[in-house]
Amino acid sequence: MPASPHPYMNSTYEIQRDGRVLVRDNDAGTSGIFDELGRWCEGELRFADIQFVRWVAETEEFEGDE
Repeated sequence: MPASPHPYMNSTYEIQRDGRVLVRDNDAGTSGIFDELGRWCEGELRFADIQFVRWVAETEEFEGDE
């Protein structure tokens, strides 16, 4: 699935194979992984829009190599 751009921040949100969401801050060049409830799991980026993380986790499907 292509990354979903955040409507107000210069960041992208992308669902991963395990259902977690990869968030990239394009201004700072950092990224982090968040669970479906918006809780930080790993990575340098520790802040994300919780509502947007939850939306991506609920509405997007991973489309990787199967």
